[in-house]
Amino acid sequence: MKLQIEDRNARMKLDYDYEAFNLAKKVPDSTYNYIDDEWSFDKKYLKHYLKELYKMNFSIEEELKIINEQSDQHIKFSVHDSDNVVKTVKLNILKENQKSLVIGFNYDPKVLEIIKQTSNRSYVATKKAWRVQKSEIDWLKAKLNDLGYIDISELDEEGVEPDFNDIEIDIASQFPKIEIKPHNYQIDTLKMLLKYQKVINSLEAGLGKTAITVMAAEYLKKKTLIICPATVKLNWRKEIYQINRDADVSVLFAKDEWKSAQYVILNYDIIDRFLPEIMKEGFDIVVYDEAHMLRGVTNSGKPSSKRAKQAIKISTIASYVFPITASPFVNYVKDIFNLLVLIDCPTGDNWFNFSNKYCGAEYNGYGSTFNGASKLEELNSRLYPNYMIRMKTEDHIKLPERTRSFIPVDINIAKYNKVVKDYMKNRNSLVTNGQHLVYLTAMRKELAFSKAKHAEKMAKDLLDQNKSVVIFTNYTSVVEYLYEKFPNDAVFINGDVDTKDRHELVEQFQSGEKKVFIGNIDAAGVGITLTKSHHMIIVDMHWSPVVMVNQVEKRLHRLSQTNTVLVNYLYVQESDLEMKQLSMLEKKLNDSSMILDGKEEKFFVDEIIAS
Repeated sequence: MKLQIEDRNARMKLDYDYEAFNLAKKVPDSTYNYIDDEWSFDKKYLKHYLKELYKMNFSIEEELKIINEQSDQHIKFSVHDSDNVVKTVKLNILKENQKSLVIGFNYDPKVLEIIKQTSNRSYVATKKAWRVQKSEIDWLKAKLNDLGYIDISELDEEGVEPDFNDIEIDIASQFPKIEIKPHNYQIDTLKMLLKYQKVINSLEAGLGKTAITVMAAEYLKKKTLIICPATVKLNWRKEIYQINRDADVSVLFAKDEWKSAQYVILNYDIIDRFLPEIMKEGFDIVVYDEAHMLRGVTNSGKPSSKRAKQAIKISTIASYVFPITASPFVNYVKDIFNLLVLIDCPTGDNWFNFSNKYCGAEYNGYGSTFNGASKLEELNSRLYPNYMIRMKTEDHIKLPERTRSFIPVDINIAKYNKVVKDYMKNRNSLVTNGQHLVYLTAMRKELAFSKAKHAEKMAKDLLDQNKSVVIFTNYTSVVEYLYEKFPNDAVFINGDVDTKDRHELVEQFQSGEKKVFIGNIDAAGVGITLTKSHHMIIVDMHWSPVVMVNQVEKRLHRLSQTNTVLVNYLYVQESDLEMKQLSMLEKKLNDSSMILDGKEEKFFVDEIIAS
């Protein structure tokens, strides 16, 4: 330390130390001179400052002796964090080219940690600086601003995004034909869509992601392509008309000819049918609803499905790309990679870096597998705020409570045990994972069919009380069995139900015309509203708990719900397969919650173990 005391001020030079610098920031009206690398503040605070350094084991005996010999007034200051943050680290642009910047800065471990999270960064030893891609600048600025003490004025000219607060929304003038009253959080989300332009909308199900997206398209007044599951095509048209009743909308089905419009809506299954027209049409906005349907990536980082390859190709023609999903992580961390590619996120630029850093890469003797999870907190910080919008329901609207009950059922498991016995007998001769999966699916199906009888009894009890009920399962045979038990009171949706009929079936249930809704999880677990009921029975769970929590349960637990939602999960405690699956699903849910919300989320294991 080099200390100089003047008439009123004390000036000192310190070798960089995070704690010493952090303490200096808390001295009232302290200033830091970048050029001379020195601190300056009123000398009446100097003695207290030195004493605090002494408590931190700094060697400052000589300086304290000098101060003690003076008779000047000495005043204490608060050592707690101050709102008046002093800028102590300045970033400087040392070199610039078309795609990157070389950035120098006074050494600071927190700044270095953030820079090391950027993709394709590199250290420039000759300049003792870091090369950062320009595509990362907006994210970098947001993270450095969060630290509070970094001067990033030289970066202010970099990046092209408008400030969030510069986007003005006036509902009356900009949406003159709107039939709904948007919530404040929906207006904030709208601004973020407009600001970030290519961003994953991961608001929890039921918060109105569809309406928000339509408002963005109406605000921009640009041609919009909406690709979604077949079950929700007509719902998209309905919500567009709620924002603009005179909108020009074209809903396409497999046998249709191409019909251009301001809004073109089609389902994932028929992208291939219309791909040439899509690429020629000149869409400025492309929306992928339930975008987790585009997951699937090979060990080399290529999309493993045709629809994902086509979606990535389509995204290259648009200025605004909005993947929408409350469940970007269905089973594995790698599920989000294709979505990052869609929105040009730098974290999706390099599959090797992404998979080895975040997907718990393991070598199995033949090659690497990427079905794990690692550095989840860092991935969470990489996604926000520029590449993902996430809001939880309870933070923005007051919904009724959602309660889960896990109900053990006593069934005859003889048929299940027979499949288990056959599997154990033959498993050594099974070569592929698919062959093993055939047996595992047969086991689960036997359990589901037996549990369906308990679901039937529970549903009849609710009907006797004049209450509606929603039942979900994975299996068509279970859907058909249950539907036969309620021939006059039920509607059902599975994969065989025609797209054009699904909207009408939901309306029959929502209007109260039918009291029982029976759904296949894959066919009816997303994109529809079933809030006429507040009772749900889950006969058998999806392989992904994220689908259960963020999708299936949210068919009831959403904006228009007025009653406490009661979700009943049926399980067989005597089944080793079912119990192992439940434990595995808890781990998957926690991984997803760590990335999306920065914390773990408990679901069912503790309750089941206690039962």
